[in-house]
Amino acid sequence: MSAPRPGEGLSVGGAQYPPGPPHQWPAWSPPPPVPPAPAQGWTPGRPPGDASPRPRPLVVAGLVVLGLLVVALVAAIVDRADGDETVAPPSTIDLSDPEITAPPSEEPIVPIPSDPFPIPDELDPDALARPLAEVLPELIDFVERVRGQEFVTEPDVQAVPDDEFVDALRQASEGEDDELRRAQVASTATGVIDPGTDLVDLNERAGAVGVLGFYDPATEELYVKGDVVTPLVQTVIVHELVHALDDQVFDLGRLDVLAARDDETAFGFIALVEGTARWVEEQFRNSLDIDEQTAVIIEETEIGLAQSAALASVPVPFLVQQQVPYGSGSAFVAALADGGGTAAVDAAYRDPPTTSEQILDPDAFARSEPATEVPGPAADGVPVEQGAFGAADLRLLEVVADPYGGSFDGRFEPFEGFGGGRYVSWEDDGRRCVRIVVEADSERGSVEISEIASSWAASLDGATVSQSGPPASVRFTLERCARG
Repeated sequence: MSAPRPGEGLSVGGAQYPPGPPHQWPAWSPPPPVPPAPAQGWTPGRPPGDASPRPRPLVVAGLVVLGLLVVALVAAIVDRADGDETVAPPSTIDLSDPEITAPPSEEPIVPIPSDPFPIPDELDPDALARPLAEVLPELIDFVERVRGQEFVTEPDVQAVPDDEFVDALRQASEGEDDELRRAQVASTATGVIDPGTDLVDLNERAGAVGVLGFYDPATEELYVKGDVVTPLVQTVIVHELVHALDDQVFDLGRLDVLAARDDETAFGFIALVEGTARWVEEQFRNSLDIDEQTAVIIEETEIGLAQSAALASVPVPFLVQQQVPYGSGSAFVAALADGGGTAAVDAAYRDPPTTSEQILDPDAFARSEPATEVPGPAADGVPVEQGAFGAADLRLLEVVADPYGGSFDGRFEPFEGFGGGRYVSWEDDGRRCVRIVVEADSERGSVEISEIASSWAASLDGATVSQSGPPASVRFTLERCARG
């Protein structure tokens, strides 16, 4: 495995996602307590001519995903204020391995009462905590059974006090400021973030309150925040143990090589890795008893509330973007396992998806459907970033146009008829600009792209969309420049 470089993450395929093996796999983050629904993520790719993985702050990656808890809970409060006393229950997971646990019922395991912040006075998560030495062998056994693989060497799990954990994360986050400033150009132009938003400042303001664990392939150590192993911390350990196991078997450090490709393979690999960890984690959650599951919800809610001040001004598209490898990734892995068990998941590690369309649509992955080759658009200035623009990227523009129109968990709907796309960003006299070219490979795809592009353009000042070509392969050009 190649040696990681401190603070590196990844920006690729027209999208910038939580960091990968160049330093460590993203901090674990819980899914928001809302049912799955469409949505996906975009932020810039790599600078022109630079094939190396791009930095991305680990702290923000963990925090913004947890911030979706705040978004979901606030939405519940708004619903009640409008006279709707119902709150959406958490989704149940369709398990693929009946030998691990019985399939879930149609009803949620833990019903959410009308109070959006249900915290039973008689249930204390700390009272359900267990010593790490006692619980770790059980968690390792669970991960090996569900994942269908065995550890080559025993994983090294470090449960450290909060202050030591935060210090470690702070060191890991050094050096990504330049990448954040590059990412800011296309993110502002597309409306993923608001004009004037400073991503570096956002990273500093957010802090490390929501990051609970990470796996470092450089040392092959798994770090967990806090030395009290509550049910929530157990789910953190399970998630990161999956990363450690997959690293031993499939070498997660391959992301360095995949990121050098001029396509979305690196994104596909990240979604596979995070999706696998989330898929196993969800099954572990379902295996907990009712008190333990309630304790997990209580702790997640408390963390979300602790983040509310730091994340109150963060745009929803940016928050949703961070969930995509987890939400869409876990749906992809579940589909693979449903069709071929964990052997199908293993096969995907050996030959990862090359497009985000394949992540959203596992049938496209089974067909090895490639992206349509689309010429890269020209910049009206010195390019800041350029790269592939995929189906998942287009789904994020749908979130920009209607931030509260879907769910917040990053599970985007499949995109039938998406061909391919490219984008470029640049700066012009204080303005941040982007030009995106997207092509369909069917008439149905052209219709859906047209609807999304038109809605996006209508939602942002100065955004335009034009089209050319025959109905079955219409080429759309999306453009926008924004101040700040």
